Amino acid sequence: MQFRSRPAAALAIVSAAMLGACAPLVEVTPMHPTPRCIMARAVSSVKVFERAPDNGVAVYGLVASEGDTRDLYVAIQTKAADLGCDGVLIARSEAGTPTRGDVATGQLNAQPVQNSERVTALCIVMR
Repeated sequence: MQFRSRPAAALAIVSAAMLGACAPLVEVTPMHPTPRCIMARAVSSVKVFERAPDNGVAVYGLVASEGDTRDLYVAIQTKAADLGCDGVLIARSEAGTPTRGDVATGQLNAQPVQNSERVTALCIVMR
């Protein structure tokens, strides 16, 4: 018995691999011990603070890259939920900038390259 769906299955695997490669990257840096026990939570329960709350502790630094601004904000909030943070405080958002020349590209001919956007945030846990 022969399966005719091999090309479709191969296409699905390649598509999934390509989508996975395009997902934003989030780097996590421990900063302070958590003031209480934390565990993963729903993304919708993670607050986005406009300023640092008085009774909050920044337990992780988060840096998201490799995507557009909206995707980076979602990735930050998703990672914060996985870590068990009560909220995030966006510290800095950098737009991508084009660069030129051999220093940026490593090539002799000037070829423009778009640097990735980056979002830096603090993962806050309430005391």
